Amino acid sequence: MARAQPGAELAGDVLLEDLAAFGTRAIDVPQMSDDDPTSTVFTAAPRPPAAYVLLVYTVDPERSVITRAKYYRDTINNLVKMARFDDFTQVAGRWRPGTMTVETFRPAPRTTRITFRWHEAPDTSPAVFTPAGLRAPSPIRWP
Repeated sequence: MARAQPGAELAGDVLLEDLAAFGTRAIDVPQMSDDDPTSTVFTAAPRPPAAYVLLVYTVDPERSVITRAKYYRDTINNLVKMARFDDFTQVAGRWRPGTMTVETFRPAPRTTRITFRWHEAPDTSPAVFTPAGLRAPSPIRWP
């Protein structure tokens, strides 16, 4: 099994790394660039390898979710796309987005919309998420 290359496309202008979990393992030197009662904005460089040079996340502090993301490529003043996350639902006590709308500016304007369906996963052995477990057929059965 090989790791996806930076810039690997998922759908439309959405890259696999656009869906990566937000956290200290994915970014370097995060900085709070704005803060008010309704949102907090974090700016950071993604950890290499990455398709982007700068990421800007707007976070809803009440639900602890990313509501908007800006993606910069090649230079920190080259905004290539923005994503908006909406229609949040709670699954297993955590808020998850129901939709992701990505507006791409370069090379040509385009909009891609992804709808997510979330289900609480049954109890699953951690062995499923090891390299060997990920190569094997999934024992998880969905409703």
